[in-house]
Amino acid sequence: AENLDENDKVSIVTYAGEDTVVLSGTSGSEQYTINEALSSMTAEGCTNGGDAIITAYELAEKNFINGGNNRVILATDGDLNVGLTSESDLVDLITEEKKENNIFLSVLGFGTDNLKDNKLESLADNGDGNSAFIDSAYEAKKVLAFEVTKLVHGEEEAQKAADADG
Repeated sequence: AENLDENDKVSIVTYAGEDTVVLSGTSGSEQYTINEALSSMTAEGCTNGGDAIITAYELAEKNFINGGNNRVILATDGDLNVGLTSESDLVDLITEEKKENNIFLSVLGFGTDNLKDNKLESLADNGDGNSAFIDSAYEAKKVLAFEVTKLVHGEEEAQKAADADG
């Protein structure tokens, strides 16, 4: 959140048995609100990632920034086990319905158990995004602070943020 500014918009969709919109088009300058939303999230239940992806793309379309980096970031262990679950169905959803709108999909795989990395990499590749696998606090900070800043603000700003964090 600290790497965002008033030119950024953040939406957060959580998903278990159903998807829930936690934030919708919140300004990046509202760091307290974003951090509160992130702090309130917990993992629970089954994983209906397909519906969450659909909702996230709808929010991205609604909050589209012309000339911006419009991106859905899926954070998951990859065990999408409710709704659309097959790799081919999820890829079809992304390639046929969504990426044509210049909204890209990046995927962050969390954990070491039950991680479906082939599915996650395929989703990112077909969503014209990138993927990263996060198995430690160090890797999370590296990916989220550096890589996301690079996606949003470019390599130079990402390096400044990385250097400032030591």
